[in-house]
Amino acid sequence: MPLIDASHDSLPCRFFFIALLELYELLGSITNFIKDVDPEPTPQQRAAIASLITASLAPEHLTTLHPLLPALPPSTLTPLLEQEIARHASNQPLTGGIDTSRYEALDAPASTNPTDYHSTLQKAYTSSTYLHTRNQNLALLEQFGKNAWLVGNAQLEDILRDVERELVDTRQQTEEVNKMRKAGQEGVRGEMEGLENAWKKGVRGVVETEIAAEGLRLEILRQRREGVGR
Repeated sequence: MPLIDASHDSLPCRFFFIALLELYELLGSITNFIKDVDPEPTPQQRAAIASLITASLAPEHLTTLHPLLPALPPSTLTPLLEQEIARHASNQPLTGGIDTSRYEALDAPASTNPTDYHSTLQKAYTSSTYLHTRNQNLALLEQFGKNAWLVGNAQLEDILRDVERELVDTRQQTEEVNKMRKAGQEGVRGEMEGLENAWKKGVRGVVETEIAAEGLRLEILRQRREGVGR
């Protein structure tokens, strides 16, 4: 592929830049013309326009929807969500929920009563035991959790392979049953066709017999009528 040795001072580039400058000047002149025809409104004119727009609006336009707008669908929120939305709209603090005071450090009671100190000490022992047990569980999880997770995944993979193997066996059995069914149908096709043809012939014979009997009955009736007429 040949290299491009032409510089920006080449003749096509000069024509391009000249055309670009002429276009820029043309756009500037059009902008100035538009400003001369329709100048920028003054602040007084803007205020007058805003007052006219406000006067043309209904007093309840900020609280009432336009008649052409469809009605809002009924709310499907639960009472708990509606309560939370109302709390957030009224800027009320969050109340209830999980009590986090059990995870906070206990302060010494204000009184010097030994009973209060004993109760606080019992709560501190309970909290310490809980945190110690939780720390042990987290340590065990950090030490053995990964291996337990891998073992669980391996067991799930074994179960998946067993299920896939059963699926393959079931499909093979289904195919074998279909082959046996098709082979059985092919084996008795001649017999079935013969029986069907015999049945058709039998039905045809019955119909022909009924037609002949009906014709004979009509012939007998005709002869009787002729005999009576004589």
